[in-house]
Amino acid sequence: MTEAEKKRLTELKAKGEPTDEEKAELKALEAKAAADNGAGDKSYGEAYVKELRSEAAKYRTKMKEFETRLAQFDGFDIDEYHRLKDAQEALEHDKLTKAGEFDKLRQKLVDEHTKELGKEKERTAALEVEVENLKKELQQTIIRNEIASAASVAKALNPKLVEMAVMSQVRIEEIDGVGKVIRVIEPDGTPRINIKTGKPLTILELMEDMRQSEEYAMLFAGGVSGAGSKTTHSFGGSNIKNPWKKDTFNLTLQAQIVRQSPELAAKLKTEAGY
Repeated sequence: MTEAEKKRLTELKAKGEPTDEEKAELKALEAKAAADNGAGDKSYGEAYVKELRSEAAKYRTKMKEFETRLAQFDGFDIDEYHRLKDAQEALEHDKLTKAGEFDKLRQKLVDEHTKELGKEKERTAALEVEVENLKKELQQTIIRNEIASAASVAKALNPKLVEMAVMSQVRIEEIDGVGKVIRVIEPDGTPRINIKTGKPLTILELMEDMRQSEEYAMLFAGGVSGAGSKTTHSFGGSNIKNPWKKDTFNLTLQAQIVRQSPELAAKLKTEAGY
């Protein structure tokens, strides 16, 4: 545990009314301090793995509830509804025409059509909004479930903070022939690629990147933290050396970093003295 982290832990403990985020940060720092004092990786890991599995189970249960609600709308055929409505109006038209009340029929049809059209638009709009909201909630639940599972493997000290950090970096995409998949994305919305495998970066690989970063290391057991403490940087699921430095100069890697992570590129250039 670094001196800066110890100082931050002391500040948070002394604070009278910490925010929810400060409470989460305090919990993570206390856990790290306990680990440094010999709490033991095994017992500590088992407690958090149990907590994370419980969290993942809640997400799976909620996901099933959303799937059940969406299933209620299966088989709803708006075209069949309109066909039956038209058939009913045709019968009414025939009945009134034979009675010699054509003018009355015409006005009746105009009034009823206008009224029903307004109601149908309202019902359809409400139904579409409800279905769309259910789909969005289901997608969020699926993503959170995957994050919780990956956080368990990555030994996250604070699953909620890890979830908050990861949610802004992932989305669900529809892939032809495959279906819906979770994609880790760059700030510009393009998929992040693992430079070692050439395949899309997974959530677990993203967490491994976070574990090695100074910004998020404190959220994971065994995370590397401390300014200037590492000679490598995390990029595309791998630890890399600065490709702008003279002894590790690499034009190909420079181009990949500039395209996929402009912020990291700027940081590495500054580090190399550009």
